[in-house]
Amino acid sequence: MSDINVKPTPIQRNSADVAVELTELFFRTNAVENANHVKEIYSEFFATAEYLRLNYRNLKGLVPEEILKLMNN
Repeated sequence: MSDINVKPTPIQRNSADVAVELTELFFRTNAVENANHVKEIYSEFFATAEYLRLNYRNLKGLVPEEILKLMNN
């Protein structure tokens, strides 16, 4: 049998994935008032993640220089 080489690809998460994780973290330390409260919090996190995905260049100034060097190599 021949050897098959597979190049692993990094896992990419979308804005919905990020919003779900942030919502879960939020409700670990905050009480759930009702279903609308969960919907509002998720929507805020989703909107934030989506905004950052679309406008990431505006945040470049916040990235530490060491990380920028690694990204450029």
